[in-house]
Amino acid sequence: MESDRLLSTDAESLPTLPMLTRRSTAKSDLTLAPPPATEEKKNVDSDEMQRKKKRIAQATDLLLDVAMTTTFASLLDGTPVSDGKSLASFICLFALVWWTWASQVTYNARFREYDWIHRVFLCFQLLIFCAFAAFTNGFDITAGIVNDTVGETLKTLRKVEGWPQLTANAQASREAQIPISSVRGIAMTMAFSRALLFAQYLHALFYFKESKAKSAFYVHTFTLIISFACYFASFFCISSNPDEVTKGDQIAKVCLWYAPIFLELAAHFLAAHLSEDKEFKEMWYDEEIIYERSGSVFIIILGAGLDKITEGFHYLVGNPAFGPRRVGVIFSAGLIFICLFSLYFTKVRGRPLSSEQKKKRDEGEDSESCRVANRRVLLYFFLNFLYLCSIIVTLQGMAAMIQFGNVGDNMQTAFHFMRTSEHHLNKTNFVDPLNASIYKEDLVHKLSETGYDINDLVNDINRGIEISPDWNVTFAPFRILLLDGLGILTEGLQNTDALPTEQDSILTNEIDAFMDSDLSDVNKTQFIRIAQMVATSNATPALWFFSAGGAVLVMLAVLGLISHTDELNGYIFAQMAGRLTLGTVMLLLTALDVNAIAVQITMDYRFYGSRIWRLASQNWILPPYAAVLTLEQGYEYVLMYLSQNAVDAAA
Repeated sequence: MESDRLLSTDAESLPTLPMLTRRSTAKSDLTLAPPPATEEKKNVDSDEMQRKKKRIAQATDLLLDVAMTTTFASLLDGTPVSDGKSLASFICLFALVWWTWASQVTYNARFREYDWIHRVFLCFQLLIFCAFAAFTNGFDITAGIVNDTVGETLKTLRKVEGWPQLTANAQASREAQIPISSVRGIAMTMAFSRALLFAQYLHALFYFKESKAKSAFYVHTFTLIISFACYFASFFCISSNPDEVTKGDQIAKVCLWYAPIFLELAAHFLAAHLSEDKEFKEMWYDEEIIYERSGSVFIIILGAGLDKITEGFHYLVGNPAFGPRRVGVIFSAGLIFICLFSLYFTKVRGRPLSSEQKKKRDEGEDSESCRVANRRVLLYFFLNFLYLCSIIVTLQGMAAMIQFGNVGDNMQTAFHFMRTSEHHLNKTNFVDPLNASIYKEDLVHKLSETGYDINDLVNDINRGIEISPDWNVTFAPFRILLLDGLGILTEGLQNTDALPTEQDSILTNEIDAFMDSDLSDVNKTQFIRIAQMVATSNATPALWFFSAGGAVLVMLAVLGLISHTDELNGYIFAQMAGRLTLGTVMLLLTALDVNAIAVQITMDYRFYGSRIWRLASQNWILPPYAAVLTLEQGYEYVLMYLSQNAVDAAA
């Protein structure tokens, strides 16, 4: 009874409880002991639940990243970067894909729960990326805006190749329809993605009662309604009939596609401003999710780029010119890839925050610091788009440089054979037959590796010398030499997978038309023009490789400054200065591209023009960039060591 009275007293009598416990029986001790144990069990269960939710979050986020990257891989295949127009088309389409992913990540970083409705949303999001993958083939952002004579050129070439008129017309109609279908499909996919995100924000809105919080939601939902209307309107702006699509329609399409992205970007910063007070902390962007997703998609895109690069490795090994220089190219490419990966994750220790500063930041007590951090996370995440574009163009340039090394070897083999043969024909006035002994052993070996026997080539040309008068064709042996030379070049391109297989490829149709021409129509000027097309179509990425490579380092410096604002010190400044300096040096190397557009092949079958083309044809583009990245990585490792020692000494 005494025990009961003590337990029922007011708060002033509570200090007597410990004495009561000591006077109680063993049974009473057992009765009072469970509460702390139960509380501890609840904490353990809560921690386990949080870990489980985090594992689910990582799995679902990774699934979203993989879906986006699958679309990215389809984009690489459907829109290969080979010239300025294809580069612009690739970046424009990647912007739509990336924004669809990024806008979903920014929602997940604030409002995503692990309930059934968000699982349904995830399924629809995966369908959106699958739809993107279906519409990436043949996309051209300049279609209908820039005057394009490809259709007429293909029509003329196919006539020379002997295509039946009905077949040629049907193929031309299909090729004209594909870009229109892609544009309309992309427009509806983007419209559906905006509608899905709008539904998610409406779902999250029901959990917030504060009017100021709702105003931030209204910003998002209002801009998403505008975006949906723009993409939906662009679908009807582009007619399903290619003949009815005007230049104005195509320009309107571009405006309707990209204006909503900038509008939604501004909406995120405005919504962050409206919800920057501590009571709206649940609406702040989760830094951990933002940084994790940025790193995850970087790794996946880097892996997709590596896949493209390694495709050319086995062609290097099988190339007749394979040797120590080719091994150096493979080593340089691997070193560049490793450095790009490690530089992104190299973290120099900055000025450590005090325990009080950390507590205020984590609990939202330092309102100004939290507001700045919220905007900084947004800026970091959105600027990642520019960094990813630089990485993609750099990786595409690496793949193209490796491929062009193979193309350059094949061209040199064909050109060497043609120079030797033409010199003998001119010297003997097309009278004396050729002999296999006039060709160097190294050339004979390379021709054999390509699949050509020197005796067969010589006999083919000599046949023109023997019966040339009967053919009523002037310089018949020389014309046969041009056909054989292009045949050697084409075979080399096919062996190294450098010849486009698409039926709408101008280069492939030019080669076919040349090989199918009457002997009297074969001429050297046409051969030189086709050879120049082979060179430029494979090596054009060299023109922007150093620019993209320098932009990678510059953007790394910018992102590093943004993410380390709270802990800037001398070591971080030194790291960013190193990246900016070497990035600027790489950008200055674009001076090698001066007059690169004027590259040409001379009448004696030699490259002439900008130095960048000669470097590209001999695989001397990648080693300098590998050296720059290695130097920067070594420099940052030293800074990491020094900064860690400084932090340890301060502790």
